[in-house]
Amino acid sequence: MRHLRTTTTLLAGFLLALAPVRLSALPAFARATGASCAVCHSLPSLQLTAEGFAFQARGFRTEWSKTDSENFSLEKTTGITVDGSVAAVKGAVPSTQASTPDLQLYSGGAVSDHFSYLAMYHLNSSPDPTQNVEQAYIQYNNDLGKNVHLAIRGGSFQPLMLRTFGLGAPTALSAPLVLSQPVSSSTPFALSTNLVGFDASLMTNWVDFTVGAGNPTTGTAATNPTNHKDGFASALLRFDDNASAFGVFRYEGTNLVFNTVGDPTSGLAFRDDFTRTGLLFRYLQDKWRFVGAWFNGDHKSDALGTQIKNRGYWGELNYNFTEIVGTYVRYERLQPVTFDPTQDTKLWLAGLNGMLFQTAGTGGRWVIEGAKSTQNGVDNKQVVLDFLVAF
Repeated sequence: MRHLRTTTTLLAGFLLALAPVRLSALPAFARATGASCAVCHSLPSLQLTAEGFAFQARGFRTEWSKTDSENFSLEKTTGITVDGSVAAVKGAVPSTQASTPDLQLYSGGAVSDHFSYLAMYHLNSSPDPTQNVEQAYIQYNNDLGKNVHLAIRGGSFQPLMLRTFGLGAPTALSAPLVLSQPVSSSTPFALSTNLVGFDASLMTNWVDFTVGAGNPTTGTAATNPTNHKDGFASALLRFDDNASAFGVFRYEGTNLVFNTVGDPTSGLAFRDDFTRTGLLFRYLQDKWRFVGAWFNGDHKSDALGTQIKNRGYWGELNYNFTEIVGTYVRYERLQPVTFDPTQDTKLWLAGLNGMLFQTAGTGGRWVIEGAKSTQNGVDNKQVVLDFLVAF
């Protein structure tokens, strides 16, 4: 998926908007549990099933507060993924661009009755090693009885609701714009940003509540930390046995804007206190799935406290013809400044995907995806062929 890092200035805005989705189908978990990949994933879209959502929420374990720790081994719980692609980009020079394969190490699972961990690290994603950490956290679980469970995570992570609704969903080759893109050049925060901190969740069979706080890994809060902590809260209501659900999400953060953007020595211009509020929905069936969301936000644009509102939404439908071949389509719109439509970005994605192979401990998938974005009346188009192999 690293085709998105093009050097073509003309198309930079379009290609950067297609932020790569991180893989969430990991064969090591099948090796560790002895279950088929199809238990947790709908093939070939790789979307999570009801059991897959539960497995992830429990900290990549089959039971909340019980495990056979004597059988734990890094060999069973550690693996690697390799992801490479070729893109044909209209108007770019060269018009056909091959990516450097992305290599990812991952490991995770239960280490005791109450503790689990997850570590995901990209070996060649960024020159900055800290930006190569996709997620790395320890999770504590406690069964409170009557189907009520407590889960506490500490480390570097993305909110679980955003992860399951779009940031970790691997059907398309890009995360939704409203999750992956900042809406202000002075505040480079995106909802895909990891928090280094903690979150706590109360989970039942039908309802989940989560609160979290920490320091984001991008923006001035990362390079010039203060005592302030960004915070978020979410609530999820499942309404059928397939884990179809409604969700509500709220994020409140702050970013220091300097007189020269990014230069603390130039002096503080103002403090940007920003918010993001979202409504999310998914409806899951055996062969098809629809997911969508609407987000609204605001941030300060100057020292006078002028508020700028932003908005974004997306809807994605995928359908698996068989366990070998599937298709998907997504439409989305990002409005960084609601009163200025010239800054809006509209994006269509459509693709075919299929399984290259699948065994008890490995798997491979191909994707052919076409994308068209429109901004200020200008269209940008690309077609991507992507191959992913996981061990």
